[in-house]
Amino acid sequence: MSALPAVASAPQAAPPAGRFVSLAVTCSLPVLLITADVLAGGPLRRLDDFLAAGGWHRADAAVTSVAYVFDRLGQRAVAGSILVAVAAFLAWRGRSWRPLVITGAGLGMLNLVVGAMKLTIGRSKPLSGQDLLYVGGSQFPSGHAASGFAFASAIGREQPWLGLALRFLAAAVAYSRVHTGVHYPGDIVVGSLIGASTGQAVAGLMDHLPLTGRPSRPDPDGAVGAER
Repeated sequence: MSALPAVASAPQAAPPAGRFVSLAVTCSLPVLLITADVLAGGPLRRLDDFLAAGGWHRADAAVTSVAYVFDRLGQRAVAGSILVAVAAFLAWRGRSWRPLVITGAGLGMLNLVVGAMKLTIGRSKPLSGQDLLYVGGSQFPSGHAASGFAFASAIGREQPWLGLALRFLAAAVAYSRVHTGVHYPGDIVVGSLIGASTGQAVAGLMDHLPLTGRPSRPDPDGAVGAER
């Protein structure tokens, strides 16, 4: 009796794009609330001022030394090089342009959103000793936190283990910005939320673009495998 011919497995449908857009909208709600509180001088902004003025988080010299290491790691030139290198490695390993496309699109969108908020709000640094708005500052929200969590969220959909490690790294860099007196805690929280939602939304929408599909691989039984 002859063997039945191998049948190619049906390609898995990409999750609906609306799912990721909905996630981005959901994450935007706390961003709007915290931003409104900062602009109005509400309780969250007063909490920011209290935490920044206390200096309790800078009492341990060893922790401060480590914080400065992560702070330098989060500088644009260093962090950008790491992000591109990781994305390029994943693209090479998976034989797909998808990681590089997601990285470029996500960071581009992120720079527009975060940059516009920074220029509009103009919050001063905690180190200045005064929490002022509209003075030409660029602290709210944190671009370091936004970029780190955007990349971690997007890549985490492709490589969950790597996404988890990148989230820990992004959190360490974000905290270092507070520890060194460059950002208020609220700057970090809002930047992280914007980054995470942007990364998820961009990665989800990219699932529906043929440019980012993974190349097909031969099936062990002889059939041509569908795109993953």
